[in-house]
Amino acid sequence: MNPAPIKLVFTGPVGSGKTTALHQLSEITPVVTEQAMTVGATVNKTTTTVALDYGEVTLENGEKVLLFGTPGQRYYDYMCKIVAQGATGIMLLLNNDNADPQNDLAYFTELFADHAKRGAMVLGITHTEGARNNPLQRYHAWLSDRGYMLPVFAVDARNRDDVILMVEALAASLEY
Repeated sequence: MNPAPIKLVFTGPVGSGKTTALHQLSEITPVVTEQAMTVGATVNKTTTTVALDYGEVTLENGEKVLLFGTPGQRYYDYMCKIVAQGATGIMLLLNNDNADPQNDLAYFTELFADHAKRGAMVLGITHTEGARNNPLQRYHAWLSDRGYMLPVFAVDARNRDDVILMVEALAASLEY
């Protein structure tokens, strides 16, 4: 009997870089469900995921890793929960420039509480360029105050090495 496949889920609010990060890892052309935004479109963000994104990557040992991206709108929570079923780990991306990224953090750690509580989640903070002080400190503090011990990184979702670093951190967390 074959073991369950490795399944990674990229999640977070709209504009956090989920689809972009998934594209950085996938060795196949990802399946995406991007549609034009009817509300909240900006010069830099005109489309959004409405169902899921899907990609794959093959490890050196030949094992496939299934990559899924969720929609970021909260009214698609049911889809996020469906996509996360059986996930090995959650790659939570948050946009530091959002109006209230800590509210986003609270929301998504609660939505995926089972993964967060067992350390099967990594937090990537995007859009930290030009941020004053160390923006990661407030995320670490929030997580620590709630008993979560999760890796937190400043990432550029367009940078493959940044995304790989998150995956490696998740793998290391799951080994313990």
